[in-house]
Amino acid sequence: MQMEQLALDYEILKQENHDMSYKLEQSQLQEQLKMQYECSLFPNINEQEDQFESLENELKKQSEENSDSLATIKELETHIKSLEEELEKQAQEFEADLEAVTCARVEQEKRAIQAEEALRKTRLKNANAAEKLQEEFRRLSVQMASTFDANEKVAMKALAEASELRMQKGQLEEMLQKANEELQSITDVYESKTA
Repeated sequence: MQMEQLALDYEILKQENHDMSYKLEQSQLQEQLKMQYECSLFPNINEQEDQFESLENELKKQSEENSDSLATIKELETHIKSLEEELEKQAQEFEADLEAVTCARVEQEKRAIQAEEALRKTRLKNANAAEKLQEEFRRLSVQMASTFDANEKVAMKALAEASELRMQKGQLEEMLQKANEELQSITDVYESKTA
């Protein structure tokens, strides 16, 4: 009976020893797995740090590009404003020149009519005086035509310059629109990456 009890106790101790060995092995295995997992985290952490640094550099680059785009847009807006002011100034000068040309033409036509009328009356009095008046009339006509041609050239030049400025304004407005679109595109990309 005592031998059986000892054998039973031995088996129990043997089983407990086996259980403890198994638990120890499991604990060691879990510790190894834990160490392997922690070791595997370091590359991931380093990789994430590299990605984060890359994202920071990209955001910094995009911020600089946005600043450059804003500066370009500001410069274009200033240039367009300057062109608009110059166009307005030249338009006013053109209107003033056109008014002066019109007044001069009316005055010259008036003088020509007066000279012709004087010529008609003088013909009745003196043929020699009539010849002189005819010469004066021709001179006035040539002068009027010459002055009118010169003024017309000035007016045409002003029109051409105004047309050129309008074309430049259109080109600059297109450039401004493209710059705004590029800025909007960069902003959208930046917002999508930071979201």
